[in-house]
Amino acid sequence: MQHLKEEFWKYADNFELMRDAIQLRYSLVPYIYTASRNAYDSGVSICRPMYYGFPEKQESNDFKNQYMFGNEMIVRPNYRKS
Repeated sequence: MQHLKEEFWKYADNFELMRDAIQLRYSLVPYIYTASRNAYDSGVSICRPMYYGFPEKQESNDFKNQYMFGNEMIVRPNYRKS
């Protein structure tokens, strides 16, 4: 699998998806670095349940697959069971 990371252009069918994912990853580096520093300073994890950020909202308990990633991002994985 190591070669996949280094030679993703060889997979023409998925080239654009893979390129976009790599560009997104690198664009998030400053955010992740800052969130990591905040986690180190505060002791609060980068990934945390919604009710940590919104304890007064009942809805924050309803979204089991959704979580906070740092202070600015809400993540909800999009997947299908097969």
